[in-house]
Amino acid sequence: MGCSSSVKDSAVISYSPHAHHQAVRVNPRLLMSPGDNNDNRRSQEMRESISGYHEVPLLTLKQACHGLNIQNLDMYIKKAWNYSKNLRHGLTQDEQAAINLYTQQTPIYRLLNEALRKADGRSLSSWYGYLKLLLVALYKLPPYRGTVWRGVPHDLSTKYRKDDEHVWWSFGSCTSSLDILTSPNFLGASGVRTLFNIEVFDGRSVSKFSEFNAEDEILLLPGTYVRVVSEMKQSDGLHIIHLKQMEPPYFLLGPPGKVDRMPQQASQHHNRQNRSIDNEISTEEYETYEDDSKYQSNSTVESLSAFNTQIQLAKNISSDSEKATVLKHLLTNKKLSDQMIAGVVECVETMYSAKEKGDVLQLIAKRSGLSAKQFQVSVKGINGISNDGSKATTLKTFLLHEKFTVQHLDAVLSAAESMYSSGDKQSVFNDLICNRYLEARHFPSILNGIKEISNDSHKSSVLCKLAPKLPKNDANVRQAYLMAADSIYSSKDKAEATMAFVSDPEWTGSTKHQEYEFDDDYSTTQSMHLEK
Repeated sequence: MGCSSSVKDSAVISYSPHAHHQAVRVNPRLLMSPGDNNDNRRSQEMRESISGYHEVPLLTLKQACHGLNIQNLDMYIKKAWNYSKNLRHGLTQDEQAAINLYTQQTPIYRLLNEALRKADGRSLSSWYGYLKLLLVALYKLPPYRGTVWRGVPHDLSTKYRKDDEHVWWSFGSCTSSLDILTSPNFLGASGVRTLFNIEVFDGRSVSKFSEFNAEDEILLLPGTYVRVVSEMKQSDGLHIIHLKQMEPPYFLLGPPGKVDRMPQQASQHHNRQNRSIDNEISTEEYETYEDDSKYQSNSTVESLSAFNTQIQLAKNISSDSEKATVLKHLLTNKKLSDQMIAGVVECVETMYSAKEKGDVLQLIAKRSGLSAKQFQVSVKGINGISNDGSKATTLKTFLLHEKFTVQHLDAVLSAAESMYSSGDKQSVFNDLICNRYLEARHFPSILNGIKEISNDSHKSSVLCKLAPKLPKNDANVRQAYLMAADSIYSSKDKAEATMAFVSDPEWTGSTKHQEYEFDDDYSTTQSMHLEK
């Protein structure tokens, strides 16, 4: 691996004057480069340029970097390899080292992103091997959903107007900690600067693999599609721009191992049944769940292998509707094992369409032979649905499995809490609180979830329906209920929620209210209410 006189180690953060003058070692990637503002009109060219990496084989890190003309590259690779001996998240040492190499304070991340932003493809072709290894590693990590921050010491407000939509074709480094980005080592507290507040659903947390492991780095993948929600200017020169990651209106990029094709070509591609499947990424590396079912014979192993081949074929279909059709056909098999259902859910996660995701997951929920593990992995897949209406409908279908709901209540509540819509949350909790298998120990967690409903009327309504079912002699339940009721701002709604808890259920509607008297017959009364 040679050296290039045009690429020097010192040329790492030339666009970041704030970072240059600090003695403290900082992560320059958190400061956005002006070059990150791509021209959306060239999205088709960019997609075609980047998607070429799919055609290269999966290599070791050293092989993947062969041909990159970067000074001291051998040293950087060795450092990354040594840093990555403690394996995590099912990644290989090469995959972990690929992430670490990107995070090192070297020219590598900058040169890769510059190549990603060029539409001609020639600049990127030498990076295809490393890009594939890096993306394979990142796609093995769980998606990060939440608010992240990114900044730049310039005014970008004119390029990010309300309702504008942008495609970021390079990797985007963000942090989940606002304090880090606004510290003196980064943007500071004065001067012209832009702070991006971004709601994301498909980031990747790389802190455990990073040279800067204390900075809560979240990496946005190439092809991230965002919409400008709002823009605000403060008197001290700070511009705050609120962005929200969106499902793109047209196909951009798929995960590694998938040969990207335009939607109109998907049918032809799907019909090529004799096409050999790219087995560079072994099925075993992607298997997360051990199958405890009865399907453990040699014939079952062969069946699983054939099924995984079909799943890989489905991943290669770029059209979500056609991909969903294939998955729905696979789900007609009544004898799918836990691993097979996990494979279906993994394929669902490669879709963009919230509707198609929900439709397939609902089919899983309606399976008569659904197991506890299949329930768990499928409910976790609901988090990837970006539309709250589709998410609520899908989750409510799974709630019909009452015993599994109680068994995996944390996963259910996590899916419910990821919704923004107050009405959809109310609908989900209304169904959840009717579960016949709920016990006293379950209610505090449920009440904490209800507390996060933003609309006071919706929150009060759910609490009023739940109150008659609660074991009011349980101190933890009482405390959780009162905290949920106290989070209501509306006096009227708070009063209704409070009275529902302290009143005899049989007196609802009466002008006379008394504090509920706890006695030995309470459990009998509770059972009667649940049987109605």
